[in-house]
Amino acid sequence: MTTNFPLSLDDFTNPSSGSSLSSPSHADQHADANDAIEALEAKVGVDNSAVTTSLDYRTTALAAASSFGFVSGRYHISGTGYHSSAGTNITMSTANRCFYIPILIGVQTTFDRIAARTASTFSGSGVWRLGIYNNANGAPSSLVLDAGTVSPTAASTVYPITINQTLSIGWYWLAVCAQTVASTNSIFGYGGPIFCPVSRVSDAGFAHSLMWMQNSISGALPDTATPIEATGSSFPLVGIRAA
Repeated sequence: MTTNFPLSLDDFTNPSSGSSLSSPSHADQHADANDAIEALEAKVGVDNSAVTTSLDYRTTALAAASSFGFVSGRYHISGTGYHSSAGTNITMSTANRCFYIPILIGVQTTFDRIAARTASTFSGSGVWRLGIYNNANGAPSSLVLDAGTVSPTAASTVYPITINQTLSIGWYWLAVCAQTVASTNSIFGYGGPIFCPVSRVSDAGFAHSLMWMQNSISGALPDTATPIEATGSSFPLVGIRAA
């Protein structure tokens, strides 16, 4: 029979162990299977297919439409989209409190650095732990990467950690945890809403975007985040650099 795919699914007749080569026809079985395989190949498409109905063409187009892209050698920050106050100094005054901030990865990318930047008011010395978490239902879930710690001592300085982490398409959460609080433990951040598909509803409306935090993380990042909602609309920034 001629394959019905992709308009509808085929209904093949399978031979049994006692079937002769003519019932069903052995030649027809091969012909039917070949027709179906060829229809599947046409539907999937070759690499870099120009056939607009093929899955290869459509997934490539979708990835291009959904991703702004990542420039090699540049940092991409966790808070994407509109911000009302760039360069806000966020003081992380509570030791062992971890903040989780969302980031959208629109195309699979390998990153070679993760970093945070001290604010202009930073003074003293501190220890910040950085990492990456998966997303589940709008909140950080399982640990992707515990990148280790940086020890900031100077204001207005980027503190990077070398990593080798490939992230597939999807939402993730970048983590920063002040495990030793400096005299003025201020981190570069933003005030205003995060471009994120979830928001905290308040009496004033959708006034604050959703950010999560977790207390009492004194060492390695936990394998599974158990976050609570962070109040306020200002948040620290974490950057990851495209390789």
